[in-house]
Amino acid sequence: MGSHGISGCCAIGSLVLEYCLHGIKAEAVKGYMVIGDKYWILHIWNKIYLAAKEHQIDILKNPAKETGLNV
Repeated sequence: MGSHGISGCCAIGSLVLEYCLHGIKAEAVKGYMVIGDKYWILHIWNKIYLAAKEHQIDILKNPAKETGLNV
């Protein structure tokens, strides 16, 4: 297994998005992104609540997802 720390744009971007969502309940979530059940990295994304439903937004472009790997 491999691991890396949180990249700066991941944390900053998620916090900026949370700040910009005035009037919408939002929170930054810290967890792990698992790629292909083999590699994991510490990651931050946003959880927002719209119309009583929970949605997750990841502000980073993910090359692993674009190449078809299970993320």
